[in-house]
Amino acid sequence: MLPVAILSAIVLGWLGLAAAVKRCHDLGQSGFYVLIPLYGLWLIFPDGTPGENEYGPNQKEGPHAVRDASGFPLAMAILILSLGFWLNLAVSK
Repeated sequence: MLPVAILSAIVLGWLGLAAAVKRCHDLGQSGFYVLIPLYGLWLIFPDGTPGENEYGPNQKEGPHAVRDASGFPLAMAILILSLGFWLNLAVSK
């Protein structure tokens, strides 16, 4: 089970990093800002740059706009379920 845990941590970490970099680009900032500790918490609050910035068009405007693509509830559900699974596994041994 350890290899599964390591693989899932790598995959979820990569997806979280990609989402944080995309959010930085939505704000008109470099993706390297995600390397600042606890910077990801700040990314939750501000609105994106209106219109187009150097990283591309605003994802909430135009004909193919993403209206509410917040994956936070899904991410929290996955995190809670996975923690419960691993805690259950650790306790049952």
